Amino acid sequence: MYIRTRGIVLSHLKYGETSLIVRVFTEHSGLQSFIIKGFRSSKNKGKISLFQPLSLIEVELPEHSKSELLNFKDARALYHYSNISNTIEKHSIFVFLSEVLSKILCFSQADDELFEFVYNSLISLDSTKDPCNNFHLIFLNDLTDYLGVRPIENQPFNNLHSILEYYGQHIPNFLPIKSHMVLHEVLR
Repeated sequence: MYIRTRGIVLSHLKYGETSLIVRVFTEHSGLQSFIIKGFRSSKNKGKISLFQPLSLIEVELPEHSKSELLNFKDARALYHYSNISNTIEKHSIFVFLSEVLSKILCFSQADDELFEFVYNSLISLDSTKDPCNNFHLIFLNDLTDYLGVRPIENQPFNNLHSILEYYGQHIPNFLPIKSHMVLHEVLR
């Protein structure tokens, strides 16, 4: 039996000649990995955009599965970003958040509140007309609440370096974020 659930694509990896492995943070089951056989064949050209990092999709997945790599059934886009690529600032923040979320969202249990926060924040970043130079700082600061690592002082972080250092101290296997230097240069 299959269920439909919303998901946020974290990454995809080419596998073999024509297959793709996609990591998706789902509303129903947390982190799930799918293998899509034959996806990179000529008949599916152009559909790769569905599985770009931070794509918001609806995916069909088995209700109960003990496998770590699920067979892909079906997916469709739920939201099409229309403004992310309009400014270099938004696009840089988007790439940065993609890398951070890919490293943080690595657990396989559902977390409705965390999912809603990330999902709505991504739509908000795309749709805002206001300057968004501090969006990533506010997002990462608020994310600490959902991850259960909020500082006791409850003071917001004032720069990217301090929040990344804090994440590195409190989140297991949180590796350095490569895109943060590019983001720093763009927003400077």
